[in-house]
Amino acid sequence: MDLRAELHRVERLTDANERLRRLIALLGEIDKAQSDVMTARDCAIRDLRASGIRVVDLVHLTGLTRARVNQILADTR
Repeated sequence: MDLRAELHRVERLTDANERLRRLIALLGEIDKAQSDVMTARDCAIRDLRASGIRVVDLVHLTGLTRARVNQILADTR
């Protein structure tokens, strides 16, 4: 789904109750998509570490803190 296009469609709804209901549903979809992307990112980080990439290089690649990279590698949230 094109989230921006859906947002524009929802914003044009004249019924405020329906608009709110749809916006809340859209936020739920965004949260789920973000969670899925973060899970895939974490898997890629673990794969890169397993292939020999140093933690410091993962920090530079991801822009995450060293502590966060280590949490991901330890599979903790």
